[in-house]
Amino acid sequence: MTDYYLGTVAEAAHDEHLHERGMLQYVEDVDGSDVIATTCPARFSETPPEVEHGPHEVGADTRAVLSEYGYEDEKIDTLLETK
Repeated sequence: MTDYYLGTVAEAAHDEHLHERGMLQYVEDVDGSDVIATTCPARFSETPPEVEHGPHEVGADTRAVLSEYGYEDEKIDTLLETK
């Protein structure tokens, strides 16, 4: 068995091998800076994994999610006003 130092999350995020294998990639954050995102560890020849975008701003999808779960617009407005 080969010894491998796992290290910390911060070390893993900058591990050259993980970047070369495509396990990590840089994406744009909501403030325009680059952040490191993990990709799917499974590899498929026809459909390589790719992170399409960085995170959304907090709350950016709240209305859509609540609507999807059946909340009426009026109830969503009330919930968003009382945060």
